[in-house]
Amino acid sequence: GDGCSTIEVYPNDTHGSNGGDSSSTSTSTGDSKTVRTSGGTLSSSTSCVNGSGFYLDHIGVLKQCQWLHGDNPSSAKSRQNKNCGTEDYPITELGKECPWSCQDYNGCNQQ
Repeated sequence: GDGCSTIEVYPNDTHGSNGGDSSSTSTSTGDSKTVRTSGGTLSSSTSCVNGSGFYLDHIGVLKQCQWLHGDNPSSAKSRQNKNCGTEDYPITELGKECPWSCQDYNGCNQQ
C-alpha cells in the first residue's frame, strides 16, 4: 500500500539562506496507524447496537449500517475492512456508528 503520505525532506535543496535546517519543523505527523477500535464514544448506550441513521463511509458516501453486512459475504468483508478500522483503513463515521456490524473489529460482542 502506498497510501502513506511520507514527506521527504531533501537537505540539498538549498534555495533558502540557512540551508533549510531551521525550517524543517514538521516531525512526521502523518502517522495514521494508531487505530482506535474500542473505547470510542458510541452514540448508543449499549455498546454493540448499530445506529439507525446514515453515516459517511470510507469514500464519503452516506450509508446505513446494514450496508456493512449486506447480502454478499465477500463484499461485506471488504466493506467492513474499509470502514470498521484496520491497519490499512482508519475507522469511518459509519464504522463508529455501527458497532454491531463491526463487532469482529471492535470486540463489542465479547464483553
